[in-house]
Amino acid sequence: MKRKLIAIVVGALSAFVAFADSAMSSGNAFIYVDTSNSSFWRTATNNVVELSIDYPKAATSASLTVSGAGGYSASVVDVPAGRYVLALPAATSQDTEDVYDLALTFNDGTVRCARFAVIAGVSDRPEGSTRCVRSDAVSVWNKVHNRAVIPIPYGTVSLEVGGTVVDTGLDGAQGWYAYGPLAARVSQEVQLTTPYDVWSVLLTGFSEGFFISIH
Repeated sequence: MKRKLIAIVVGALSAFVAFADSAMSSGNAFIYVDTSNSSFWRTATNNVVELSIDYPKAATSASLTVSGAGGYSASVVDVPAGRYVLALPAATSQDTEDVYDLALTFNDGTVRCARFAVIAGVSDRPEGSTRCVRSDAVSVWNKVHNRAVIPIPYGTVSLEVGGTVVDTGLDGAQGWYAYGPLAARVSQEVQLTTPYDVWSVLLTGFSEGFFISIH
């Protein structure tokens, strides 16, 4: 009888160890502890994003405000805890790209903010597309149709627009800056300073129409 009892106990312990081992282990995965050197964390895969709403202990309600540099704005009250799906304007071309600021405000005074871009050609599938200008000598290289979303590399020291330093809100992280508006036939210099070099370009606004000037 004692041998049977020992066998049962050993069998139970073996099953427990096997269960604990399987419950406490998982497959290999990459973990990013510093998200500043990649624009992945500030780029939406499409215009429909899923937000994780985690309430602070003292909060019972929350509101969400969304504003785009291109003029888009939205406000949502009584945002529930859990997963919340937010639909933004689709970036079907470079002209419809935008950078969005989100502010989640809880009734206990907690405010959580985020900024990301919706970029044309980005996909949640293993594929993407982009415009390719083969030479910076062609006239379309520096043309801007009213607005543009400019990539900001990691470690950027400053960004100057028209001789004035602007705040990208990135604090040296890699991400995006919403440039504009720039009127048609108006030129403006944009200068990006990094620890390694200084990049400068003269951007010129254009419109889709054409003009006839009679003298």
